[in-house]
Amino acid sequence: GLPIAGAQSSSLVIPSVLVNQAGAYQVSASNAFGYTTSQSAQLIVTQRQGTVTLQNLIQTHNGLPRAVTVITNPPGLNVTVTYNGQSTPPANAGSYAVAAVIADAIYQGSASDTFVVNPAAQSIDFPVIADQLAPDTVVLTATGGGSGNPVTFSVTQGPGVISEGNQLRFTSSGVVSITANQAGNSNFMAAAPVTRTFNVSKATAVISLQNLAQTYDGTPRSVTASTTPPGLEIGFSYDGVNEAPVSAGIYNVV
Repeated sequence: GLPIAGAQSSSLVIPSVLVNQAGAYQVSASNAFGYTTSQSAQLIVTQRQGTVTLQNLIQTHNGLPRAVTVITNPPGLNVTVTYNGQSTPPANAGSYAVAAVIADAIYQGSASDTFVVNPAAQSIDFPVIADQLAPDTVVLTATGGGSGNPVTFSVTQGPGVISEGNQLRFTSSGVVSITANQAGNSNFMAAAPVTRTFNVSKATAVISLQNLAQTYDGTPRSVTASTTPPGLEIGFSYDGVNEAPVSAGIYNVV
C-alpha cells in the first residue's frame, strides 16, 4: 500500500490484540479516514499452554462405567478423554490406556496414564449346619457373590459324602466339616472359602428279641431279633458269653 500520511515510523507495534481463538490473522493499518492502508502482515496467535491432571486412576469394578477424574488449569476447560482409544468409560475390570486432551480454542495441553479397574470382592453366605444324626441327609445351600459362578461344596473333615452337588450323607458318627467355595471371573475375585463344622451322632435303634422260650435238643439254642431300622447287624451274649447255650436253663440275653 501507500505510505500513510503523518506516520512517524515505518513500523507499528500493536500492544495487544483481542481474539477469541488461536490462529493466523492478516493485519493492515490505515489512517483515521481509511484513505490510506498499509501493506498487510500476518499475525500468528498461538494457544496458551494449559495443564491436565488425571486422578482416581485405580478403581474397583461395580458393574457401572468407571471414569477417571480430570482437573485442568485454568479450571473448567473442556477435555476429551479416551480409554484404549474409546470415548466410553470402561465397566469391566482391566488395565486401560487413558488419554485426556484439552479441547479449547485458546488453551492446549494433554495428559496420559494407565487406568486400572480392579476386580470386585465377592462373598458366600453359607448358613450354620446344626448337629446331625448319622442316618440324616442334609441339603446344602449357600448364596454366592456377583460372579454368578455356582457355589460348590466339599467335605474337608469327617465321615461325610456329597452326591449330586449338595446332598450330604454320613457313613458314621464323628466331626464333619463342609467347605463352600465360589470361583471368580474377570470382574470378581474368588470368594473366601466358608467352612461349617458340626457333630454327627449315632441314632438310637430299637431291637426286638424273639424266640426267647425254646426246648432243649442237645444243640446250641440261639434267640433271634429284628431291628428298627431294619437290617442292622446284631451281636448276642448269654449270661455274658457269646456262644449260644446248649443246656436247659434261664439265661440273661443281651
